[in-house]
Amino acid sequence: MYHTLHQIVEALQQLDKWPLESMGSRTSKRKTNEEKILAGLNLGHIRSDILLARYIYGSSGRIDSRYRKLVTRTQLKLELELLGAALPDSLPSRTYKHLTVVRSAVLGQMLIRLRASSGARRHLLNSVHKCTTPEMLWFAIASLDVLAFDAASNGSRQQVEQLTAMKDTFIESASIISEINDIRNRIIAATRKSRRDRTALTPVVAKARKLLGTNRTTDISPYVQIAASRLAATVAQVQSDIKLGLEGAAMLQQACEALGSFDTAMRREYHQQRLFMFLMDGQARNALEEASQIQHLTVKGSTSWFQATEGLTALLLQSGRIRPALEACLTATSRSEFKHQPTPL
Repeated sequence: MYHTLHQIVEALQQLDKWPLESMGSRTSKRKTNEEKILAGLNLGHIRSDILLARYIYGSSGRIDSRYRKLVTRTQLKLELELLGAALPDSLPSRTYKHLTVVRSAVLGQMLIRLRASSGARRHLLNSVHKCTTPEMLWFAIASLDVLAFDAASNGSRQQVEQLTAMKDTFIESASIISEINDIRNRIIAATRKSRRDRTALTPVVAKARKLLGTNRTTDISPYVQIAASRLAATVAQVQSDIKLGLEGAAMLQQACEALGSFDTAMRREYHQQRLFMFLMDGQARNALEEASQIQHLTVKGSTSWFQATEGLTALLLQSGRIRPALEACLTATSRSEFKHQPTPL
């Protein structure tokens, strides 16, 4: 229970939200205990349920029904805060878009069932329009299904036909993407096993190559192209196929530009794919350029930025460029966020 609570609070902090004032209830005793939970979570040395129970109730504190009810009640309030929290601009663009799609889809589903169809349509349409990556498709499909039912209830046959056609297109793409992701997951799982157990990898990679070849010769949606580019990058790393990996990166760029979603997050993914290929092929200069682009596209002070700077510094040192490596290292270590990083530079 403690770890779940702690993770929810960390998620709220990422949204620049610390819900201390809204945690109170009608009785002052409950309010005090809920405030104690938040204060305890903010302390570094309380890392278990028993320690949190003793912090709240004193030395006699135990993990009993009283503690469980308090934590459950507090967790529910925190989750409601999480659903309603404003999304700050500091969030990574991909995270911001995903949360926007999820929240719009959920709000639309809730409003349509509470007979607030006008507001529901706005949220459901927003979840469809914001769908720019394969992993968002299922939310868009669910939203389109509800919109089609709402249009049918209002007797709008033309809207039903349009929404159903769009939903069918998304379902077709989602089905192909699901197959691609299943194969990719199997490849990743097989590479995590010991070398002795990698005999299962060969047929899966062969199936992946066949699927990639099929997608090359057919007209596929940009969503499928993005999923296929990720599969190509995975196969390329397993088989050291530089050409396939670079083709996959080019496919990713083309698909994102078609969707109008070639933002900083997708650009980082594009450069990351190219970086892996150049590192495998020993192309130090090209790898260094890709690492520089990744660092440039990452928000300064974020964990991803420190990781990108660490990779860039290592490549600079390998290339014998000592002064730029030192400057990059000093830039990172001089930032106030450096001391909070899990892996020091």
